[in-house]
Amino acid sequence: MTRHAVDPSQGDVVTPEEFIARHGAQWRDRRVQPPLCPACGEALHPYGVHSRRVTSSFHHRDGSRCSLSATPDPRYAHLRPVGWDLAAGKRLKALLCEEEHVKQAYAVCHALCHGRLDSAEFTRFCKAADRRNVWSYRGVTLEIVPYILVTLADLPVNDRVGRKYPLRFVLHKPRDEAIDALWELPGSCRLVPHFADDRGRAMTRCRRPSVPDEVAESKRHDTDWMSPALVRRLRECCFRKRPR
Repeated sequence: MTRHAVDPSQGDVVTPEEFIARHGAQWRDRRVQPPLCPACGEALHPYGVHSRRVTSSFHHRDGSRCSLSATPDPRYAHLRPVGWDLAAGKRLKALLCEEEHVKQAYAVCHALCHGRLDSAEFTRFCKAADRRNVWSYRGVTLEIVPYILVTLADLPVNDRVGRKYPLRFVLHKPRDEAIDALWELPGSCRLVPHFADDRGRAMTRCRRPSVPDEVAESKRHDTDWMSPALVRRLRECCFRKRPR
């Protein structure tokens, strides 16, 4: 369930009350396009707008695994922002795609992943962020993006970069705070590395980076080692359109 959806008729984010006020309770009969989830792009339906007993919201189809649905995939349940800013999201993705910024994002992700991350894996992170529209989380900053990226995809054993165990990062936030805690409460969140296998055990001997992390941040501007060919591969994530 979510309090926000995209109204495709105007391309802006609305609450259930705003959607009904704009299109009326009989919006389906009028063949108005349904509101869309800002995270997964699925069609939603407004619920409880005229009820005094429940808080109005937008609902996904039954069985949806979207992080904003009532039955989210636990792996991505942490991806619940307080609000959305679609225009800012486009600007943020464009900013990331500038050469120096994409190099810096990779440098931070590379450090968080224990110095073992190849360009295809970084691109996989960014593709997952596209699918979940991470860029449009209201208030998210370019500096915090790498800490979200590393939680979005498991990293398998990779002999080429020397990774001997499958890796998964789990974000630990204070209580059940929205993901906004990452940029609103610096130092309150931590990335915990786990084995990305059936048991999903935490890696007890690995460092648990804080957000932001001093070690990773020390590598943000250390990008001279990146070859032009590597940078071209990193920027492949900038030419993938988010499916709708």
